[in-house]
Amino acid sequence: MGDTTISIDSATITFSETEWKSLLNSPFIIFLAVAVADGKLDKKEAERFAKILAEAGKYRCPILSRILAEALPHFMEFINGLLSGKINPLKELMTVTDLADARLSANDAKIFKLSLMSIAKEIAESSGGFLGFGSKISKDEMKVINSIAATLKLAA
Repeated sequence: MGDTTISIDSATITFSETEWKSLLNSPFIIFLAVAVADGKLDKKEAERFAKILAEAGKYRCPILSRILAEALPHFMEFINGLLSGKINPLKELMTVTDLADARLSANDAKIFKLSLMSIAKEIAESSGGFLGFGSKISKDEMKVINSIAATLKLAA
């Protein structure tokens, strides 16, 4: 795969292959953490994540748009790494946070991390509630979202 270069505004940032793989894993980590927070993977949550990947260009964060556009072919590699223990989701998300904070401008890092949070909320809101009433985000999902926000060094 090699290094990956991204242009954001007037800055050009190059990520090593390892750094880019961590960034590519971030939407999968967010999706799985929120989707299984209640103990089951819901079809609506999976469909919503597929739509998020398909609509990669809708995010105002260029780095997230690029990650989403390139992520799908790496999904099985991510799952295999997760199942084999080679990928620790919490550690990986902490690495992504550190990469964003160190390599992006403060504003771009914030936009990137807020965009990841919007994915978490979209997944959580894709199912839940009863007949359109009540909160679409369960208490378990909210706990996970708050944990993700803390890991990303954001207020929920």
